[in-house]
Amino acid sequence: MNKNGWSQVRVRTFVALMLLLAVASVKAESMPRVARFIDESSVVLVLDGKSASLQVGEHLGNWTLMEIVKGTARGSVQCAVLEDFAEQNGRLIFADSRGVKLALPKTSEATSADPARLYFGHTMNEILNSPTDLLGGEVLAKPGDPEYDDIAAAFPPIRNMGTYTFLGNHGNFDKIGFGYGGRTANFDPAPYDPPIVTIRERGEVRDGLIGGYLPILRFVYPESEGNWSEMIAFAPLRVSNGNNRVQPVWYRISRIEDHLLKWTRYVDSYHPFPPPNALRSKTLLRRHPATEFRLEPNAGSGNEDRCAGSAPPEHVSLRIDQGDDDQSG
Repeated sequence: MNKNGWSQVRVRTFVALMLLLAVASVKAESMPRVARFIDESSVVLVLDGKSASLQVGEHLGNWTLMEIVKGTARGSVQCAVLEDFAEQNGRLIFADSRGVKLALPKTSEATSADPARLYFGHTMNEILNSPTDLLGGEVLAKPGDPEYDDIAAAFPPIRNMGTYTFLGNHGNFDKIGFGYGGRTANFDPAPYDPPIVTIRERGEVRDGLIGGYLPILRFVYPESEGNWSEMIAFAPLRVSNGNNRVQPVWYRISRIEDHLLKWTRYVDSYHPFPPPNALRSKTLLRRHPATEFRLEPNAGSGNEDRCAGSAPPEHVSLRIDQGDDDQSG
């Protein structure tokens, strides 16, 4: 075997070992397994020797059933999408009858910092008026190489940017830019959960990823222990209407209270917009607080918007005012 052949063997061996370690770490924990798929929205889940029939939005232990999915390829198996809300950075997993098929970590990092800890305790005036590189000298005076975490902690996170982060994929020329707190030119999660506005203004949004890499962004809006909202955004490998210059984005907004899922909404690329023949009505959607909320898209609209679990608050109702032209009363 030549040198290149041995290199390939080493790489494959290394990858195999990493996969075995990853599987071992998952199996070492108490992980759920699907005993039976009942229908498109319910399963029998097994965890720690206990089993329970779950509908989408219900939980067993720390694991909440979010969705049931199946691949489009022939012979694809069904998977239950489960999520852990016992902690703010719990995992999202795909499980079937054999156990966990895929486990995706969720991260979130603070976008604000304690002013007393910034710049290694120096004031901005001290830094600007120093005849030498004050911060650089302190970093290099420490033994060993500089550590990333030490340097990052010395400076405030960057928030004031027009394009804070972005989503896209290799099959589309378009890239969707996100402002601070998860707003894009086409979508904003705040109408679905108004406290998001205040959390943004205070600079308390937490940023993260799902699976450790793009194209899945995560924005967390913390309120108190065990209570938060979050939005995840994903750039699907899909071209709409043959146009590879408009990138679709799937959004999911979730509300968690006391570490339990309260409601979830899914939106495809844009806020739901009514058909033209509904514009004459002032109130397009009115829901009693005790009822389950479900809004299905018009055929061919390309938008999906529905809830899992109990309904979001009344402010989600969509209203259109016709102004002086409205004669319908």
